[in-house]
Amino acid sequence: MLALFSQKEGNQRTEKLLELVFKAIPALNPSKEAGPYWSAVNKTMLSFSKKVDDLWKAEKQAAVETIAVAKDEALTYLAKEREKIMRMSHEEALKELAKVHKIESRIRTVQSVANNEILAIGN
Repeated sequence: MLALFSQKEGNQRTEKLLELVFKAIPALNPSKEAGPYWSAVNKTMLSFSKKVDDLWKAEKQAAVETIAVAKDEALTYLAKEREKIMRMSHEEALKELAKVHKIESRIRTVQSVANNEILAIGN
């Protein structure tokens, strides 16, 4: 959003906006919560110019649309995975479960543990 604002309004106006944002931050009470920080940053930016507000709305709409598309893709993928699992035989399902939990890899790791004799120095 700042890059688009800079292209439309120039570096000097963008620097002024950033200066206002950086001045607003120290006025905040120290907190581990991110909400008040971002709220102050957002309010400062939105109050700077109508053009920032317009760009903000466009960015927000793009984010909403992107999230919706990502959710749809994820749900489609998960539905296909569920369908694949439901079609598995009992034996295939057990093998897949062992694979997902990395049982064989864990067994190899445990079997590879050896006494390195580090505590044998005093004997």
